[in-house]
Amino acid sequence: TVMLRGVPNQYTPKQLLKELLGWGFAGCIDLFYLPIDFRHKTNLAYAFINFTTQEDAVRFCSVASTTTLSFLKRAKRLATA
Repeated sequence: TVMLRGVPNQYTPKQLLKELLGWGFAGCIDLFYLPIDFRHKTNLAYAFINFTTQEDAVRFCSVASTTTLSFLKRAKRLATA
């Protein structure tokens, strides 16, 4: 399981998952959770992603550290833990 930090709070779970799958992780993720603050209707700027293999998780950390999110047309660096 990887914690993804620094997610812009305008992203919906569907938007973020679509972008991550576009990075080449389709079929590698078996759990995805982006907590939502329903009062403010935004996410909490972090997500939990569980991968089917450790190798996929390691590869994801490498990709996430060098790739920016593009859905909202912002160059935002992410951090993994």
